[in-house]
Amino acid sequence: MKTHAVIISAILSAFILAILACSSGNQEVTVVEPQKQQVLVTTETQPSIMPTNAAIPARPPTNTSTPNTPAAPVPATSVPVMDIRFNANAPTSDEIHELFKNEFGIAILWTAKGTKDVRDFAESTKFNFKDTNMLHIHANMTTSIGDTIQLMYSDDQTGLVIPENYMLLQAMLFQRDYKDALKRTEKLFNMDEKKKLLEEHFSKKD
Repeated sequence: MKTHAVIISAILSAFILAILACSSGNQEVTVVEPQKQQVLVTTETQPSIMPTNAAIPARPPTNTSTPNTPAAPVPATSVPVMDIRFNANAPTSDEIHELFKNEFGIAILWTAKGTKDVRDFAESTKFNFKDTNMLHIHANMTTSIGDTIQLMYSDDQTGLVIPENYMLLQAMLFQRDYKDALKRTEKLFNMDEKKKLLEEHFSKKD
């Protein structure tokens, strides 16, 4: 249990750092935890449109016809992949998923093909906030090799930022304790119910 506590603390810190790093491309962050537990995090985000060195064709004359050539497909926006390296052998994929099973604001999804699937399902729910307001671990893509865990994750437009800031404001302005702030946040954002619906809809198929 002590080892698990260190691992989940390290990875949660890595999630926060990775989200901050997403907008600036590939970055490496070293997170040093107690008991000399060291985790190296690398976040890779691929641009939606890849740059090209091809010359831009000149505009055709107005008195000539343009052939009906199909438009080139636009690549779908990719989700970030986080590499987490441990001092020794990394936990298994199942152990990582178990660590996040009851974690606030994190949903473990098995069958979501991409962020559009998650967003479309969120739109179909009855909640006022259509964003899921949480992080999604795409569990079918989690890989454990040697000392490295690879996690593919995504978040919605607002992600976990708004509920976290709401909790922070309650603590700063009204001096409410964590349990009270969490209860009020749940009442407004319905985080637990959203997580349950997401994980049931995108559950692992036998």
